[in-house]
Amino acid sequence: MQGIIVGCDANQEWLLPWWWKHYSTCNDYPIIFIDFGMTAKGIAYCQQRGTCLSLNKVLFVEKIVRSSKKRALWEQRYSAAIWTHRMIYFKKPFALLQSLFACSLWIDLDCQVLKPLEPLFNCLGLGANIALCRESEEIQHLHRKKGLIRVNEVYYNCGVIAFRKDASILLRWVQEIEQRNDRYAFDQHALAKALLVDQTPLVELPPIFNWSMTQGSNDHAYIQHFHGGLLKSLISRTEM
Repeated sequence: MQGIIVGCDANQEWLLPWWWKHYSTCNDYPIIFIDFGMTAKGIAYCQQRGTCLSLNKVLFVEKIVRSSKKRALWEQRYSAAIWTHRMIYFKKPFALLQSLFACSLWIDLDCQVLKPLEPLFNCLGLGANIALCRESEEIQHLHRKKGLIRVNEVYYNCGVIAFRKDASILLRWVQEIEQRNDRYAFDQHALAKALLVDQTPLVELPPIFNWSMTQGSNDHAYIQHFHGGLLKSLISRTEM
């Protein structure tokens, strides 16, 4: 069985109608909404459109980032807001483990679905366990230069992830966060390490499946990703 998995907390609920409008225009896969801390109104909205599950108790403890140099680097790159957001992002792989589908597609709420998503599920053919888009070479170079990832690691965007249920990479990703979250700014940095260690069969998706709106709109894109605070402000000015 194939299906969609989405995570949401109270701060993201305003995106739900926008996300649903675009997704449901051209897709009808079943959806699991993972409750990261929604209001009763948000939960009710999700229950009317799919299955709403509470996030299983996440047992990892936030480790103190003791290096002042590392803390300064992260704040320079991501702003001081990193300390508010990173623990939420670290919950993503735990949510993926709750999927009830044999093949799942995680889609962030700031992603605009524009076309049928069947090709994304098809990417898991031939034994691949996970499929996602590599960040641009410019971003790869910047992250290596700043020491955010190692030279032999690859940095992927986790806004859109196709994956098989109980794939070993999910468990390895969770393990990195449980044991070493003080080493990683965000979930994507932990995934880069996990992929290097796990060596799981992986498909790199073409950018049209997770198109960054920092590059402008793309008529050929299946999913356009409005990531970043400024882009979320742009969404709020469009029809919801």
